[in-house]
Amino acid sequence: CLEGYIREAMYLLEEGCEPAQVDAVLADFGMAMGPFTMSDLSGNDIGYSIRKDFGLKTMHESPNTNERYYGALPDKLVEMGRLGQKTKKGWYDYSAGRKPVEDAAVTKLIETHRAEKGITPRTIDAAEILDRCLLPLVNEGFKCVEDGVATRESDVDMTYLYGYGWPRSNGGPIYWARHVREGGLPKLVEDLNRYAEQHPTVSHWKPSGLLRSAK
Repeated sequence: CLEGYIREAMYLLEEGCEPAQVDAVLADFGMAMGPFTMSDLSGNDIGYSIRKDFGLKTMHESPNTNERYYGALPDKLVEMGRLGQKTKKGWYDYSAGRKPVEDAAVTKLIETHRAEKGITPRTIDAAEILDRCLLPLVNEGFKCVEDGVATRESDVDMTYLYGYGWPRSNGGPIYWARHVREGGLPKLVEDLNRYAEQHPTVSHWKPSGLLRSAK
């Protein structure tokens, strides 16, 4: 599931990043493309329709909704008619072709949104961007095994390798977390708990039960 990956990419924009900054970090890691390039390619209206159909666009306006809403910026983008490559404008400008070009209109959209929300942008480094986007994928992978959606950890890794463009050199998200990322699973649980404290209204930071007991 890519929900946590996409949600965190949107939160990062609110907090201080630009789309190209996030995409560059994920591309450097080895992903086939970053989340904003991917969204422009598939069509930003797809996520918009899903959020609308599930009532998320109205639920987040309720004072009883505890979960932080991730769709405010992409909702505004779509409502500006910026659906992605098919309309020549999305998170990037495609007027000159399929190569994504940064657009001042998107920067203005993000800055205006931050001002409306009272958010002071901060400098976010590549290590945090990578953690914020990838750790929810790993946690969700463990939940899939825990819930029986996947039989083995390797099933999750193969799905991401062949279905989502995860870099083969890192072996899939769970393999990466176990054997490649510094500190292995104990460090992963520690980092998930730290992000959960920093972002208490984002539920995907809570470590899965299987992950907490994994060795």
